[in-house]
Amino acid sequence: MVNKLSIGDSAPDFTRNAINLGHEITLSEILKEKPVLLIFSRYFGCPVCQSDFDKLQENLESINEKVQVIYVTQSREETIKDFIKNMDISFPIISDPESPYPLYEMYKIGRVNLLTLAKMGKTVITTKYKHGPHEGYEKQSPADFIIDRDGKIIHRNYSLFNMKKIRKALENL
Repeated sequence: MVNKLSIGDSAPDFTRNAINLGHEITLSEILKEKPVLLIFSRYFGCPVCQSDFDKLQENLESINEKVQVIYVTQSREETIKDFIKNMDISFPIISDPESPYPLYEMYKIGRVNLLTLAKMGKTVITTKYKHGPHEGYEKQSPADFIIDRDGKIIHRNYSLFNMKKIRKALENL
């Protein structure tokens, strides 16, 4: 079992290329302007990740009032560009496609647990989303973090994207 980051821990800083923006971003630089909602998905072929991405899009206006979103996926650059080609995405999307997936390791995101796996199965069965190409680590857990302007983690979720939990955490900013 991976030791997880805790509330109050300093968020690991990173600089990565934002595929959709065409330039590098640095977490600590963005935090100078606004807190960050950092989302880790598996890959865009994953139906659960597709569903979670849509939930994010549906709530983006209210989320953007409080934080800057950064989205990390194990999908490759070409897959990301293809997935978002008809979307107007303003937040950075970062590709971390090579094992050992350094950003996921940096944030101590391990394998999906059984409860999350069961929730993922329900999403696949009960939604319109279909499995696409496999990329990344199939047993990778999703996760999300809210990081305040001081670089401290004020929300962490090592499971599926949960808008209710995100809203509650955003109230405390």
